[in-house]
Amino acid sequence: MRLVFTLLSSLILSLPAFAELEGKRPKPEGWFYGIGVGFSESIYKGDRNRVIPIPGIGYIGERFNLLGPFVSYELYENGPFDANAKLAVRFDGYDADDSDFLKGMKDRDRSLDGGFSLGLQREDIARLELEYMHDTLSHHKGSETSIQLSRQFNKGPFFFVPEVSAHYLNQKLVDYYYGVEQNEATLERGRYEGRSGWNYRADLNFSTPILFGGFTRLDLGYIWYSNSITYSPIVDQTEGYNIRFAYTRFF
Repeated sequence: MRLVFTLLSSLILSLPAFAELEGKRPKPEGWFYGIGVGFSESIYKGDRNRVIPIPGIGYIGERFNLLGPFVSYELYENGPFDANAKLAVRFDGYDADDSDFLKGMKDRDRSLDGGFSLGLQREDIARLELEYMHDTLSHHKGSETSIQLSRQFNKGPFFFVPEVSAHYLNQKLVDYYYGVEQNEATLERGRYEGRSGWNYRADLNFSTPILFGGFTRLDLGYIWYSNSITYSPIVDQTEGYNIRFAYTRFF
């Protein structure tokens, strides 16, 4: 189920990119629907990778966006600057029965993070965004701060967006999702207390609004995990990738 929601988030987040085409067309508004498929590697030992088809639905308004498990509200916009309040489901975590290696661990639950973002959009250069999100349900009790730089290129109706981002995960978040408590430790799975660290991502998105009366997008992503995560005995990946395809259109 965790992977289902992760892929759904990627699908429904494809439409806002269409809504921000650097002023090349009016921002679309209203309800939309779509479907997508994605592949994502699991970072946890013994947890298999899956390919899953996902349906999606959401709403884009003048200031308010409801994108499945993601909500945002524009607080401020003036020229190239903008500020937004956000709520987002955090999809990290696992069930102990996801793999034989995780048996005996407590489940690590998804949570609902809330926070804000500050953006600077220079149409002739790039978009810079700073975001801070904190646990609102007291599951991981931690926070994530990220900075992202992206640039959009277009060739006719085809759009290409390379993105690079850095994500600082604080100690509480890392320890909750990747730590091993004393009562969970075994001979193969030692006690481990997570520390804060940085994850780094590189993404490349291809999109076009000309196919089948809707919006089509292909995402290619790669992540480098912090040592504070990869040193965990329940983790067997230092890097990972994901591939997603999505199609959305308005009602």
